[in-house]
Amino acid sequence: MVASERDVSTAVTTAQAREIWELLLELSRTHLRERLAVAISAFDLSLPQAHALQVLEPGRPLPMRDLATRLRCDASNITGIVDRLEARGLVERRPAPGDRRVKALAVTAKGAALRASLVERLHRAPPAFSGLSVEEQGTLLDLLRRIATACEQDLEGPDPIL
Repeated sequence: MVASERDVSTAVTTAQAREIWELLLELSRTHLRERLAVAISAFDLSLPQAHALQVLEPGRPLPMRDLATRLRCDASNITGIVDRLEARGLVERRPAPGDRRVKALAVTAKGAALRASLVERLHRAPPAFSGLSVEEQGTLLDLLRRIATACEQDLEGPDPIL
């Protein structure tokens, strides 16, 4: 491939990459956000509460600071989220093994039941996916996995774009 062909190929790829990104943004701002809001509201949870409950695994207490890291938010925000989950009996604070000063979060039996229903509902594929063949779904899955991995590496890099 000569230099000019490579430049044209790069420009096309860049234009296509931009269009893909724009479509992903539009899907997340509209369809996905709305679908997520409807699913979460059925459980009377806020988005941060639902996210926290998804991250917390029954039988595996997690220190509050680790939850903040996993949610990518400041530790000070976790207190309010956990307060509301605890008030509903979905989680409880416990001293962390090895350091009683650290509070670990444990999912209660009530929280585990709600979490299971929430996760099942959130992970249910929308009807739009039925328009793709099994092969197309496999291709899309492979591509999204590659993009997700690359995005994680971008976040870990020295100069994140955002």
